[in-house]
Amino acid sequence: MARVRAAYRTALAALLCAWSAATAAAGLEQLAGYPEFDLQLAGERVAVQFDDDNAERELEHYSLRFSVAEPLGEHLRLRLFGGNSGVSIDDRDDLDGLELNGHFLGIGAEWRQTLPGDRWRLLAGVSLARHQTDTRRASGEQVDLDWNRADFALGLDLDLGERWSAALGGYALAVDGKRRFGATGEASVDFENSDSGGLWGRLSLAAGRRGEIALDLRGGAQKFLSITFRHLN
Repeated sequence: MARVRAAYRTALAALLCAWSAATAAAGLEQLAGYPEFDLQLAGERVAVQFDDDNAERELEHYSLRFSVAEPLGEHLRLRLFGGNSGVSIDDRDDLDGLELNGHFLGIGAEWRQTLPGDRWRLLAGVSLARHQTDTRRASGEQVDLDWNRADFALGLDLDLGERWSAALGGYALAVDGKRRFGATGEASVDFENSDSGGLWGRLSLAAGRRGEIALDLRGGAQKFLSITFRHLN
């Protein structure tokens, strides 16, 4: 995964430079006529169990995601997202040392409800995504690693003042996938996540009147870290 990590570190540096330049030059408030969208760089590790293996393995996944959200009423948003990703699973003979690359697409729904006092918000979200990655061995044999992912999160967000906010909550996660060899998918093996939930946290900084930069972390079923640049509608 050394090349994958290096590529995503380079992408993160480019994103930071581009975001700073765009904010300084124009200001996010000039995007007022556009829908809500974001750009996210993330890395995660998820413990998974293969049907033919008693040992727990770790799926290491890096992604660059773009999403667009459309409000449906005062509190509800529908989000469409997709992007590119790289993945590896070490300590397993058929996948050790392989770097698989591909894409993902998904849909989500988010609920935001301001509580009395205006400093706290109730947050809830659910998402479904399909991930598809592949590579080829030196022999030319194709290796596919595909999985479906379902996620539900619930938490509270607190306005800290001075453009900052912090959120904390819990989540549930389900991963169901398949590893396949060959163009016809022979010798397939199913896998799923070993743990199903944990805690999440977020620290957000408002950028202008319509921008936001957010740092998200998760523990438990996911060891997750992301940075998101978001334009709010």
